[in-house]
Amino acid sequence: MKLITQLKNPRINVQYLCDKSSKLLKIASILILVHTSKAQASFIQKRDKIRILTGVGFQYLGQILPLHDNSYGLGTPYDYRVTFFEMQYQRKLKNYKNSSIDLLLMPQFNSTTFKKEDENTLFQQGHEMGLNVGISIRKSPQNEPYSYYLALSSGPHYTSDTPGRQTPGFIFSDNLFVGIDYEVFTNTNVSFQLGFRHISNAGISNPNGGINNVTGKIGVSFGLF
Repeated sequence: MKLITQLKNPRINVQYLCDKSSKLLKIASILILVHTSKAQASFIQKRDKIRILTGVGFQYLGQILPLHDNSYGLGTPYDYRVTFFEMQYQRKLKNYKNSSIDLLLMPQFNSTTFKKEDENTLFQQGHEMGLNVGISIRKSPQNEPYSYYLALSSGPHYTSDTPGRQTPGFIFSDNLFVGIDYEVFTNTNVSFQLGFRHISNAGISNPNGGINNVTGKIGVSFGLF
């Protein structure tokens, strides 16, 4: 009867429809937010993730940008550039309300471009391969489509050739980096990482001057289980 009375009165009818539409829109908005929140939480709560990355390692910005300028960088007398092809397996070790401690396994195969001696202007090509093991501390803000983390890793590494300051062959790779995962689809994130890497052989053979790189990587990550 209430509905029939309101439909007979055009003025009341318009108001009635507006009120109903407003309520429906509010309900729809709540449902969308709940669904989005669950989708975001589904990735954050995944125990295992795979991340596939590529990127570069350099000493000066001028090495990756057409600046021919060594003003901005690590202040090193050598030139050793890396192109990374890396996979990262992540397993959650300890979960807190909005954060976690994760284990990282990082196999990689990289190509390198370098100068053998400081005064040598000819570039040579080489490659690296290795496996790093690390720990990350991750923060996952509630109901946000992203999480960020700080990670430290180390592990055995092999280099086919290096600048004269460092003996090639078996070495160790130490990495410190920060990263962010941003969800673009359910269980699929875009990943960005920025960090610092040091490689040397812990004094097993000389010379052992070490090689440092600033590293930048981009890739995608997937939730597994």
